Amino acid sequence: MRLGGTRDTLSLAAISAGLFATHPYLAENLPPGLPMWGGFACAALGGFRLASKALQPWAEHGLFKSELKLRSANLPYEAFAGGHAEGLLVGYLADTGKPLILPYEDLMRHGFIVGQSGVGKTVLGRLLMFQQIINGGGLIFIDGKLNIEELETLHAYCAWAGRSHDLLVINPGEPDLSNTYNPILYGDPDEVSARILSLIPSTENNPGADHYKQSANQGVATLIAALNRAKLSYNFIDLTILLPAE
Repeated sequence: MRLGGTRDTLSLAAISAGLFATHPYLAENLPPGLPMWGGFACAALGGFRLASKALQPWAEHGLFKSELKLRSANLPYEAFAGGHAEGLLVGYLADTGKPLILPYEDLMRHGFIVGQSGVGKTVLGRLLMFQQIINGGGLIFIDGKLNIEELETLHAYCAWAGRSHDLLVINPGEPDLSNTYNPILYGDPDEVSARILSLIPSTENNPGADHYKQSANQGVATLIAALNRAKLSYNFIDLTILLPAE
């Protein structure tokens, strides 16, 4: 048992005071019975505190029985053998106390958390995201009504794991709380041109419009190729300025 800290120091000091109270000098110079009862009280308090600490490991291993058989003193997440997680911890089984692990192989498929309001769907989702972050994985969190509290929670998770720099936020509603995103900066000219032209309404039923769309696709691809050859970065505004000149 390791000792240290203010409480352990006071406990040892109380036991020492109890032993010191048995010295003959105190018995002769203090009222009768005071050294004995005072020393007994100090020693009892200090001994009780240290005994409680000594019994704590047995208590955690089931010395004091629980119907749920859960060790509530544990962290909400523990690393598995070898230091690598095999999946995400969903919770603990109430009948055995064993952890319920969702393997990463199953996470390659879709999952759906179903439940009534107030049963803990959001809390479970946060727990899964937290584990994914501390395991070194990535995730995309999409929330149509993103509020500052949720954003602060995600940032706290990343900061706790030392990954604040990995948090990227796209929030069109509040540009001051958003990272920038340029969807046309990377890729070959044909890929970038296809992304841009996909923003234009379909022209399948209009042969004339489809002709001009194909011409525009060729022009945009040529412009992107020239920018890549010059090793220049660009965005939508740059293309808006350059296309009329072409």
